[in-house]
Amino acid sequence: MHVDGYAFLMRTASATEAQLVCALLAAEDIPTITPGFTTDTSGWIAMVRALNDAFGDILVPEERLDEAREILEAARRSGDPESL
Repeated sequence: MHVDGYAFLMRTASATEAQLVCALLAAEDIPTITPGFTTDTSGWIAMVRALNDAFGDILVPEERLDEAREILEAARRSGDPESL
C-alpha cells in the first residue's frame, strides 16, 4: 500500500481497523490512492463505504469518511501528496 493511502487510513480509523482495511485491500488487490493520485478520491471513498456496508460500519464511521474526502480532495487540489 502506498504511504499516502496508509496515512489516510491512520487518520480515519483505529490501528486495528486500518490493519483490517489494509488486509482487505491487499487480498482484493483494490487500487489505493497513489502519490500520483491515479485513483480518484470519490472512488476510493466509495470502496470504503462498500466495505462498511459489508461489515456493518465497523471500518470507518461515516462522518470520518466525509472528513477524509475533504482532506484528500484538498491535497489533490494542492498537487502536493506530501500534504497528507
